[in-house]
Amino acid sequence: MYDLFYGWYMKCQSDTQTLAVIPAVHCVKNKYTCSIQVITDDDVWTVMFDADLFRRTKRDIFIGENRFSAKGIHLEIHIP
Repeated sequence: MYDLFYGWYMKCQSDTQTLAVIPAVHCVKNKYTCSIQVITDDDVWTVMFDADLFRRTKRDIFIGENRFSAKGIHLEIHIP
């Protein structure tokens, strides 16, 4: 499906619940996009973003106002 895919899998788990968040960059026919996929025990959502909202530093990944780092995850997404 993708010509190129880079994704970072982050998982938070307790005794009763699991949450996974996957920020990703993908390319199909030289068109880049990025996404954030949210996976719970009961559902899955994928929110697409323009590729120009993706930024990566040495330790952090940003997609717009969303931040993924060793210190935690900050999400600014709205899922209908």
